Amino acid sequence: TLVFNGSSLGTCRRQSSLGGLKIGLALASLALGCHTPAEVHFMKIDADVVASVRQGSPTAVIISLTPPAGYGEEGADLAAMQAAIARVQDEVLVQLDSSIYENRIRFDAVPALAGTILSPRALGVLERHPRVVAVALDLGGVGQSLGGRPDL
Repeated sequence: TLVFNGSSLGTCRRQSSLGGLKIGLALASLALGCHTPAEVHFMKIDADVVASVRQGSPTAVIISLTPPAGYGEEGADLAAMQAAIARVQDEVLVQLDSSIYENRIRFDAVPALAGTILSPRALGVLERHPRVVAVALDLGGVGQSLGGRPDL
């Protein structure tokens, strides 16, 4: 049986019952393994972002978001598309409080954000958010040069 000790580190230990473990349970336990936060794998977040954040560095990132319906289609209403992009951006930003993420740029016509990750907690929020597609390093402040507007 896997027993989690409930610590914030999520460490775990294996404990056998008095009657012993059946071979199937033992193999399942070994297959599941124990993962600490340092072993968590992120699918949406670039490995360089994860490494930088885990070192305790404020990390400049570009967050790619799910485009709204009709995005990129010829003849789409630009004002309606910009409003839809702003709603997607708001859905993500409402989950990221200022202690873990500081937004710098909102793009008007691109479903993306540029900002700084301040805490490893932001990694989990971004990884789990259904509107986040990818998170990559913003090398050299590219986000600002792409014509977004500062998020004051």
